Amino acid sequence: SEIAVTLAVEPSLQIKQRSLPDPAPSGPIHSPEDFRRRHPDGRMGSHPSLATADHGRSLLETAAAALSEDLQRFLSEA
Repeated sequence: SEIAVTLAVEPSLQIKQRSLPDPAPSGPIHSPEDFRRRHPDGRMGSHPSLATADHGRSLLETAAAALSEDLQRFLSEA
């Protein structure tokens, strides 16, 4: 989701998007060494190349609406 939001606020970064191999399957991790062995690129079950600016805009709009509602409720209680 953070990649989608980044693309929404800085669309020029879209050209840097690249395909990555499928992530390793998730499962129990027993140590930092085990994590590095299972997930050498640091991803655990994620596909960052699927992120789009449209997804990011949707996330930002949803978050802004929720925060606005919370603020209105807070101000009405003051």
